[in-house]
Amino acid sequence: MAGQTVTLTVTVTGSNPAAPPTGVVTFQEGLNVVLGSIPLTNGVAILDTRFSTTGIHGVTATYAGDSNNGGTSMTTWFNITAAATTTQLASSINPAVRARP
Repeated sequence: MAGQTVTLTVTVTGSNPAAPPTGVVTFQEGLNVVLGSIPLTNGVAILDTRFSTTGIHGVTATYAGDSNNGGTSMTTWFNITAAATTTQLASSINPAVRARP
């Protein structure tokens, strides 16, 4: 939901177990909004972020690579919705009388 924290987790796996991926993963929304660059820890990068607007949001995670592992990227899409609300109406007249058309 809009305004709530979303945790994005990326796992980067190299083809050589003796040379696990190192470096950072950059998280980006759309073409221009960098959400953060997170260092890999045991091949995992985790970013907590928030989307302030409702609608479809595309996030791309990009790993640039290192001397032993090539770069890669992946995009995923989120539909951020508005938070549910409830409305209550109270009357100072007790009991309240329902209007008739």
